[in-house]
Formats: sequence, structure tokens, C-alpha cells
Amino acid sequence: MKKMIAVLVFLVLLTPVFSQDYEWWRNGTYDPAVPTPKSVLGYEIGTYLTDHLQMVDYIHQLEKASNRVRVIKYGQSVERRDMYLLVIASPANLERIEEIRLAIQRLADPRITGSREAEQIISSTPPIAWLNYGTDGGETAAFETAIQMAYQLAAGTDEFTRNVLDSLVVIMNPVACPDSHQAFVAWMKAATIGPEGTADPFAMEHNVPWHISSDGNHYLIDFNRDAFALTQVETRLVADVLHHWKPQVWVDNHGEPDEYYFAPFCTPMNRNYPDELRNWATELGEKCSKYFDMMGWSYAKEETYDLFYPGYWDSYPAFNGAVSATFETNGGGWKHLSWERPDGSIATLQLAVHGHFMSNMATLELLVENRRDILRYFRHFYESGMEEVKSERVKGYALLPGQDRKRLTDLLELLERHEIEVYQVDQDLSVAKGRNLMGGTLGQLQIPAGSFLVPLEQPQKRLAKALFEPTPEIEEQFLEEVERLRKINRSLGEQAQKERLGFYDVTSWSLPLIFGLDAIEIESDIRS
Repeated sequence: MKKMIAVLVFLVLLTPVFSQDYEWWRNGTYDPAVPTPKSVLGYEIGTYLTDHLQMVDYIHQLEKASNRVRVIKYGQSVERRDMYLLVIASPANLERIEEIRLAIQRLADPRITGSREAEQIISSTPPIAWLNYGTDGGETAAFETAIQMAYQLAAGTDEFTRNVLDSLVVIMNPVACPDSHQAFVAWMKAATIGPEGTADPFAMEHNVPWHISSDGNHYLIDFNRDAFALTQVETRLVADVLHHWKPQVWVDNHGEPDEYYFAPFCTPMNRNYPDELRNWATELGEKCSKYFDMMGWSYAKEETYDLFYPGYWDSYPAFNGAVSATFETNGGGWKHLSWERPDGSIATLQLAVHGHFMSNMATLELLVENRRDILRYFRHFYESGMEEVKSERVKGYALLPGQDRKRLTDLLELLERHEIEVYQVDQDLSVAKGRNLMGGTLGQLQIPAGSFLVPLEQPQKRLAKALFEPTPEIEEQFLEEVERLRKINRSLGEQAQKERLGFYDVTSWSLPLIFGLDAIEIESDIRS
């Protein structure tokens, strides 16, 4: 008997304990029937890198164990990796998920939903929060955060988590670029020194080859510039599900600057957005600040990352009515499991994941507390956009026939993906005031039969105008600051370090010009 007891004790000691050792959420309580990431993966999130198939296995286990989770396959990457969404909500909200989705769709079209019905939808419909990860597949903290966030929402029994799921529908895209993620993880595991890696910045694991870059898919195309052009199968898939669900809040999780960054974005903001967007971004930043101050963490905001170019995966959702933001965490990726900063302190993957986890939870809190007002912003985004056309100079655009048919067809298909309405005219039209985007003076023009019209008085007015206009409007104060910095740079020697001019990236992108097509900018009513 004593031998048997001794053997049992020995076996218990050998059995791994898969409780959640790291405290992600203060005083969090969890349903023991839902598996922790550690119980499935064998390690605490943030202490090792997770493969794509491991993540896929885990989210399916969450779906089996929790009545809050629905896993939806929405496509395949170039390398045939399945891509999934997690739809997470209370069982009651999941039961009526299609009703919720269709109500949001109606809210986005003021032509079919009057003010009274809109208010009814706003008062009775949970808004949708979208948490996006792995747009840049090698930014590993984002991918690992998706796993921990999925567990929190699937298993959390604390009052905060339950209130989130009663009040909202949360959609998670755990990895938008699975091919680059898997290539990066495979290389990093092979390059890691020892089981825990090294913080030495000169080690091979911190010097990733260019072809394993976090910014490219199978073809090394950067997804976070492709949202407006949708040239890649994966970005087209993400755009399709965005339009299917039409979220009210969207956050895109990234890495790895020197300091954690969250909203609000810096100037310039694309002038086709309503001014209220900056106000909501500021409130989101204040909410995140509260969380980071509570944890004693440092952070940055209103630096580097603007909302001017519509091709990012924060600016494009914002052009579809979402309060949208980028979060950039300061670990993971090429910094790997740990990395020594210039001041001697150590950045770790686990702390980087925790930063994303807390900013994502702060985002959900903002939406819970302001769900009716943010739904009203979503409605007003479309309604005010259409109303603005009456007082704005440009009323629409025309794509002329008789051009490169393949390019014209490609552009029309792209506009359809953006849900921008296009109409073909069957007779010649006269335009009192118009000009060719390729150059020309303003005057009376004839639009021949067979042309395609893009009127701006439509729900997607803000996006359509942003994608067509050849010269985006820029805030005067920002331009004055750019000129000041240019003067400083001109006064410096050739080898001196120059001041950044403020733009984060691309400054012009008019789709008809990119496709090399003749297009007319219309400044008056169209008459036959």
C-alpha cells in the first residue's frame, strides 16, 4: 500500500500543472472547463512562439469548450493556410448574430433606414468590435495576443468580461497574414540561441534576413499598404469580411517601436473623415492611458502614425465607418523573446503581448461605455457623407469607355469590392462643369454612352472621394510645419541628420491615375 501511495505521489509530481501562472487580467476568474493556452500549447503565452496550426487547433478547442465562441473559416492564403475569424459574444447574442449583422448593415445605408428606425437599431443592437492581428506576420506579439485574448473572452467569468460579451459582439482575426507569420516563426525558432534566446542585440535571432520580413506575404507584398488596392488574395479576403460585418471599432495590432504606441494618431488626418473621428481616437487614447498608468507602463501617442493614406488596416476600416486605431507594441518580432534596449533594460515578448492585451481590453471598455454614441457615429459617418455632397465642389466621377478594357474591368471589380456604387450610362450625357483627372481645364464636357458613373451621393462617398481625388486636401497647419522643417533641413550639411517631415508614408494614390484610365471629375449635376 505504501509503495502504491509513493508511486501515485511520484506521478503527481511528474504531471505538469497547466494553470495560468502569469496574471494577464487582475483578479481574473475563469471557467475551468475552457482550456488555457498553456494546457494546450505547453507554455505560457509570451515565453515561446506559436505555429499557425497550433493556433488553429487551440481556437477549435475553445469553440468546443465555450458556448461564447463561433469559429468561421473565411478563406485560404496563397500557401493554402486556412484563415479564420472568431465571433465571440454572450450565448444570447450569438443566438441572434445574423439579426445583429443585418441591423448594422441597414444602419449603414441612410437611403433605406430613416431616422426613427436608425434610433431603434441603435437602442437595441450590440455594436461590433473587431480585433485584428498579424497584418504583418512577423510581428509575433500580435499573433500571441490573439490567443490570450481569445481565452480571456471565451473563459473569463469576471464581471468586466461578462459585461463586454453581454454588450458587444467581438470579432477576432488572429492572423491576417499567416504565410509570413509561419515563415518568420520557423526561421526564428531555428535562429534562437538556447531554449530562452538571448537579449544580445547582435545575436542572429535579432537580425532577421530581408526575405523573412514581417511586412510581406508569400510574394513579399506589404499588406499594410494594400487595403485600398487589394492586390493580394489575403487582403481581398479581409476586406470581404470587413464589409460583411461592418464593425464599429477596429484595432490593428502591430510592433515593434521603441515605446508602446496607441491612439490618437498624429496629423495629417485625411480630410474625407469626419472631425468626430479624431475625438473618438483621443478618447480611446485616454482609455488606454488609464490602463497603462495603472500597470506603471510607459507609452507614446500622437507620434509617427497618421491617418492620411487609405491603404493601412486602420485607415481603411475608418473609411468604412469604424473608430479605428493602430497599436504598436515594443517587443516580439525581431526583438524576439527578449531584447536589450540601448539603456540596458530588457524588452520581452511577454510584456509586449501584455501591452496589446491591455490596450485591447481598454478598447472593449470604451465601446461598452459608449456603445450607443459610437453606433450613432457609425450612422452619422454615412449620413453626413452623403449630405456633404450637396455643398462640396465635386459631385462624382466618370470612367470613360474605349480604353484598355482589362484595366477598366479590373478597376470596376475593385470598386465593387469596396462596395462603391458604379452605374453604366446608356446614352451621351452633358456635364456643365467637369475636368479630366489626367489634366485639363474646367468646362462643359460630354460623357459618351457606355461610360461608368461614380456618384458621390452614396453611402461610400467618403471612401470613393478619397480613392479618386488626385490631390488630397491636407491640413494647413500641418503643411506650415512641414515647410518649417524643410527650411531647417536645407540649412543643415549634406551628412547631417535631417528632421522628419511628418508624413509617415504614401501621399498620393488616385485609382484612375494608377490604372492609367481617363476619368472625369464632375462638378455639376449630370443631365442628358
